[in-house]
Amino acid sequence: MDQSTLPHSVKPSTNQVIRSNQIPHEAEVEEISRSIDAAKSLRASLASQITAAELALFQLGRMDHNAMQHIRRCTGALSPIRRLPPEVLSRIFHFYHQDCFDHVSPVAQPPPFDPDRIWTLGEICSYWRSVALTTGHLWSMFQISCKGRPKKTEAALAWLLRAGNYPLTFSFECAVHGESAMDCDVFKALLS
Repeated sequence: MDQSTLPHSVKPSTNQVIRSNQIPHEAEVEEISRSIDAAKSLRASLASQITAAELALFQLGRMDHNAMQHIRRCTGALSPIRRLPPEVLSRIFHFYHQDCFDHVSPVAQPPPFDPDRIWTLGEICSYWRSVALTTGHLWSMFQISCKGRPKKTEAALAWLLRAGNYPLTFSFECAVHGESAMDCDVFKALLS
C-alpha cells in the first residue's frame, strides 16, 4: 500500500518536518495530530482484522495437518506390506529372528535370550503381533535364568507354549543356592 494513499498521510512539506529536527508550525502541528489520530484509528480497525486473519491461518494450518495425517493413514492402509499373507510374514520374521542370534551351530553355545528383539515384531501392529505370537520357531530358541522368580517362570512357560512343537534350543540356569534344577517349575515344564 502506497503511503500517500493512507488516511494518515501528510503533505510533503509536513513530512519534511517529521523527518527533521525542525519545529513544526501551527498548521503542521494540526496536520500531524490528525495524521496520528487517523493512524491510531487504522491500527484499531486492523487489530481485529489481524486477529481474524491469524485465527483463519491457524484453522487452515490445523486443516492442513489433519489432511496430512489422513494421507499418511490412508497411504499406510494401501501399503503392500499390509497384504502379506501370514506365511510370508512368518518367513520374514524367521530371517529377522536368525539375525537376532549369533551362533554357529545348535550344538555350540545357545543363543542369548533376547525377548525385546522378538517383541519388537509384535509392536508394529496387531496383525504382526498375531503372526509373531503364532510363529513357533521364533520362540524355540532362548536362554532361561530361573532364580526363583515367579514372573520369570511364567514368562518362560509362555515362551515354551508359543514354541509349540518346534525343536527347542536353549540354555538353562537355576542358580538358587541349595535348589536343584529338578525343583524349578520351568525345568519341570521343559521335561514334560
